[in-house]
Amino acid sequence: LYYRDTTINFIKFLFYLLPMAILIGPFASDLIISLLALFFIIIAVLEKLKKYFYNKVTVFFITFNIFLIISSILSEFPLLSLESSLLYFRFLCFSLCIWFLLDEDTDIIRKFSIALFVTFIVAILSGYCQYFTGFNIFGITSESQRLTLLLSEKLYLGGYLARLMPFTLG
Repeated sequence: LYYRDTTINFIKFLFYLLPMAILIGPFASDLIISLLALFFIIIAVLEKLKKYFYNKVTVFFITFNIFLIISSILSEFPLLSLESSLLYFRFLCFSLCIWFLLDEDTDIIRKFSIALFVTFIVAILSGYCQYFTGFNIFGITSESQRLTLLLSEKLYLGGYLARLMPFTLG
């Protein structure tokens, strides 16, 4: 049994969690992107949504991705090369999922902006806490002067803030 509204609400919820998932670490964000892509494919197949797949940009991306896969197969180290190029289709499906969500709910940009702003404030507060006390709000310490993500020891907090500040301010 297919529950369209429940599925779309779950997809929206995952989309709103994406900024926090990026802040937590790469696994969480990759998982959410993959789930969004998977749920979009299921909805697109069940509802026969052809407009998302039959356009110039989608055809170009699929062609380019097939080129990357063929190039990876023909490379000197095909397994290592395929590891990075084989799963690019999920980013296409993720982008199409965002397009689908924008068609479904015109208020999604405002709600996502609020989620992004709250996540940005949490990241800044965690960074200040770590800078002044030596550990972030979850007790993770850093050996260097650089700041860590919330639940990871990777020193990416500055990069996270620098890359997402334009989206937050926009």
